Amino acid sequence: MLLEKVEKTIERYAMLSAGQRVGVAVSGGVDSMVVLHILTELARRWGLELTVCHLNHNLRGEESLRDAHFVKRVAERLGLKLVSRTLRQGTMPPGVSTQSWARGERLGFFHETIKKHALHRMALGHNMDDNAETILMRLIRGTSLEGLKGIEPVRGPFVRPLIEVRREEIEEFARGHSIEYVEDSTNRSTRYLRNRIRLELLPYLKAHYNPSIVETLSRISGLLRRDAHYMEGQATELFERLATVNKEEVRFRRRELLCVDEALLARLFLKAVETLCHRRDLMETPQVEEFLWALRTERPNLTVSLGGGLYLKRVYGEIVVSMGRPSGTPVPEETMLKVPGVTTIEGTGYLLKTEVVARPERLNEGRNVAYFDHEHLPSHLVVRTFRPGDRIHPLGMDGTKKLKELFIDEKLPLEERRRIPVVVADGRIIWVAGMRQSEEFRVRDDTRKVLRIELLREDRP
Repeated sequence: MLLEKVEKTIERYAMLSAGQRVGVAVSGGVDSMVVLHILTELARRWGLELTVCHLNHNLRGEESLRDAHFVKRVAERLGLKLVSRTLRQGTMPPGVSTQSWARGERLGFFHETIKKHALHRMALGHNMDDNAETILMRLIRGTSLEGLKGIEPVRGPFVRPLIEVRREEIEEFARGHSIEYVEDSTNRSTRYLRNRIRLELLPYLKAHYNPSIVETLSRISGLLRRDAHYMEGQATELFERLATVNKEEVRFRRRELLCVDEALLARLFLKAVETLCHRRDLMETPQVEEFLWALRTERPNLTVSLGGGLYLKRVYGEIVVSMGRPSGTPVPEETMLKVPGVTTIEGTGYLLKTEVVARPERLNEGRNVAYFDHEHLPSHLVVRTFRPGDRIHPLGMDGTKKLKELFIDEKLPLEERRRIPVVVADGRIIWVAGMRQSEEFRVRDDTRKVLRIELLREDRP
């Protein structure tokens, strides 16, 4: 029976204790409604004090409003306190994915609610299928051991009582107990990668390769989680010994980090991120590689934007991870180019959107799009603005040309020259965005995969 199964999960991972104040994240969907139903049953026996928590992202118009009203009615019927918030329309910044932004807003809302209402735990509705989708999604995008361990049953104050339950079991339980719920229409859209994995990839793997693929991925997740927890413990000890933590930055001495194994270095960086902004989930493999590069490069001074308001700074013998632009640095020296993804070049008003695609037949999409041979590009690409002495080897031309001369030929005003993004690979300029592409890493007849980079204005939707 599902109730007993969930109760065993709660006990196995020590998710809840008698007398605790527990927030229940309720979207109105079947998973959250079943969690609320089960915890309401357990609350009577365990003396739990439940609070219903709902965030209306305000992204689906009337449907979002319907969900909020539904959750309010449910809380009133159960006699539970409701903490809710509705986000103002148009608050999502340009250049970020809807799902990433929504996840970040939820996390912030939950942390604030936990603190304001002195909650011991926040129960979320993630299930075994969600875990399998997450593992496959991270595997497709590229990840590390940290990512492949999947969704944690317990992480800080967040607990997931349904993490060992299949989605079909949850839906069957809801039908059998006449539990009402609402459906999010965007869950059926194949616009999002997670939805395509749930609606297309997992059913295909189940039908053609492994009927128990979800359970298999869940089991692998548990094994990797065990190893990751050991590594995390080692990293925690090192972090406490090597890191100097201030309000807005974490500092390391470079000579000490050079003696640390690379696997632990990655975790030290992630712990620094988590210490500063509680958004470890935003940092992926490219940011970790950026940290390792800054540590090992011979350049004594550099500043790199990592995204999410985080900066990485090398000052001679120190490596600094900071929240907010480091003092004395008016503009980031370089920004890592996210591949794939969208990179904001602060202070320019421009974005660069990248994706890796099969070689198209037509390579000329105008001056705001450039194609490069992805298989021969270095993994470390950066974007910056113009520097005196910069040169490029223009596509189809012999020799190099100064960017200053290029700007003069284009009759570009002086104030605009400092705003044009410049993409650099291994110290070589490969694209003056919107103006001229380099002969370096050009697409050839035998090129199979290309990197497509598009220049966008920051105010463009």
